[in-house]
Amino acid sequence: MQHKTITELEELALGVLFKRLTDRLYSSIDQVYRDCGVDFQGSWFAPIVSLAAKGSQSITELATDIGLSHPAVTHISKQLLQAGLIQESTDPADGRRRLLSVTALGEQRLRELQPVWDGITETTRDYFSRAGHDVFRVLKDYEQVLDSGDLVGDMLVAVRRQRRAAVEIIAYQPELAQDFYDLNAEWLKKYFFIEARDEQILRDPEQTIIQPGGAILFARFQGRIVGTSALIKIQPGCYEITKMAVTERYQGLGIGRQLLEAVIQHFQQLDGHQLQLETNQKLSAAVALYQAYGFIPIAPPAGEKTYQRADLYMRYQPDQTGVNPSA
Repeated sequence: MQHKTITELEELALGVLFKRLTDRLYSSIDQVYRDCGVDFQGSWFAPIVSLAAKGSQSITELATDIGLSHPAVTHISKQLLQAGLIQESTDPADGRRRLLSVTALGEQRLRELQPVWDGITETTRDYFSRAGHDVFRVLKDYEQVLDSGDLVGDMLVAVRRQRRAAVEIIAYQPELAQDFYDLNAEWLKKYFFIEARDEQILRDPEQTIIQPGGAILFARFQGRIVGTSALIKIQPGCYEITKMAVTERYQGLGIGRQLLEAVIQHFQQLDGHQLQLETNQKLSAAVALYQAYGFIPIAPPAGEKTYQRADLYMRYQPDQTGVNPSA
């Protein structure tokens, strides 16, 4: 895999670009303040302007007004207090509440800064014009889109979609026999133990599953086998899902869901009429997944149990559940 540089990543490096531009602008503006002989910093601008326009405000109100974090505003306020540009007082209506306001020195500093800000504004507009875009309007529009959307949620949906697309479901091959054993041994040892029936199936999957008319599917993610599921033929038209496993490191990526979809689809391609499984209620995530895809609890079969750990038996009857598998 050939890696891209930061400049080639474009949207993925948007935060890096914004940080680089922000640092550059703050550095340039602070240099202007120094060259003009004004004791002021670019990071002080938003808090003191907000206080001058709205009067006394608490730290929380000020943070909300200018859109910065509470810790950031607290830090800047301490600097402004030390510089004598703002002052702190007690709220007459609530003695526990501290208010910030601009001092007389702060008001004087704002008047001194006005021509400096006018010059900065003029230059910024000129640079925007050179860029060929109304950059400020574009950024404000982007901010509005961020405010109206759910950026984290939308990103997670897209990530899940991309991860799903990166998963390949492949059929059994002899060289994958050890993966079949290892994937299942991992969860069996974690929650239960490997029973005699497990050992029989896992040690010879071709004899116990493939040759009698069943199937074994694998999930391959980024070139690695990370999950598996098997379909055992019990009798003509009747199948059982078994040995479904996703290695712990790759759980939470929707791989189990894709394996279950694939094994159900394979069952349908075989014109099967009955599909069942045995599980344990302790495996709550797996049980919830089965239920979401139309498996309902049924009475335990008569006779000796296939697996000692089994305490829940389910049958595929999606028409009776009304559950949407894609939900």
